[in-house]
Amino acid sequence: MTKETQQRNSNVISMNNKLNQKKPSTPVFKSHSLWTKLILVGVIAISGSMIVGIGNQFSQASQLDQKIEQAKAEKEVAEKQKESLTQQVELLQSDEYIAKLARSEYYLSKLEKSSSARQMTLQSIKHNKQKKKSNKGKLLLR
Repeated sequence: MTKETQQRNSNVISMNNKLNQKKPSTPVFKSHSLWTKLILVGVIAISGSMIVGIGNQFSQASQLDQKIEQAKAEKEVAEKQKESLTQQVELLQSDEYIAKLARSEYYLSKLEKSSSARQMTLQSIKHNKQKKKSNKGKLLLR
């Protein structure tokens, strides 16, 4: 019996050794296939590019909003200038206003009723205004 008991003991020991031996554990990622990994990387890349694109669109939208506000401000200034110029045109079409302007600013005497005299007066007024503007520019340069 000693041989049998020794054999049984050796069988039990060999079984215990087999049970005690640890099998190498497989990492979590090894269980996934290559295709799954590629799909995951692709989804991450597409998501990242979409986020960057959305960010760019937001910055472009804010720039366009700034340009719109600037254009509205310029439009208001232009409308005010247009109103002022329209009023000046209406006033310059009046003979009384031209006569008053000629007497007050340019020290001219009585204005003749002919259209050629009126045209000459308008031209002299325009010429004098241009001189004033050019003199202002010269003063600013000094």
